Amino acid sequence: MLKKSILNLKTKAALKRNAAHRGSISFRDVKKIGIIHSFVDDKSVQEIYHFFDRLEKTGKAVKVLIIKDKNDSLNIPEFVVADHQEMTQFGKWTNEEVSGFTQESFDYLIHLNMEESSLVDNILAESKAHCRIGKYQESKKDYYELMISPEQDTMKKLIEQIYHYIQIL
Repeated sequence: MLKKSILNLKTKAALKRNAAHRGSISFRDVKKIGIIHSFVDDKSVQEIYHFFDRLEKTGKAVKVLIIKDKNDSLNIPEFVVADHQEMTQFGKWTNEEVSGFTQESFDYLIHLNMEESSLVDNILAESKAHCRIGKYQESKKDYYELMISPEQDTMKKLIEQIYHYIQIL
């Protein structure tokens, strides 16, 4: 409980102090895309993998971070996989790959969860990404430059609509 309170305070502070240049970039000019997801199930990971593959085929460099529970078994060599317990009581990641992910200046950072996650919020707040993209949530307007409200509340539909909208940016 204390860990979550500290994380929320650190996340709000990160939102205020982060001076990263924000704004949308034309998809044809995008070079690096980050994808972040808090693990839900194997089906969601398969959908992310297809999206990852689709983006790579357009010539973009894509890096995926999946945050999982300690008990979840997940091994995808192309993705960075972190255990949510790799965060200290004071809201600092001990996993260097996660720390590096937050400091990477992605052109797009795409969050692919249907529900909120305080760990993902922290990474979005710390991120140096130019354009953060995710599902529309009224309370999260400070975390995204582009929010999508999918026609159906499924990850597949969210991915389809994100891909559609980034293509026309």
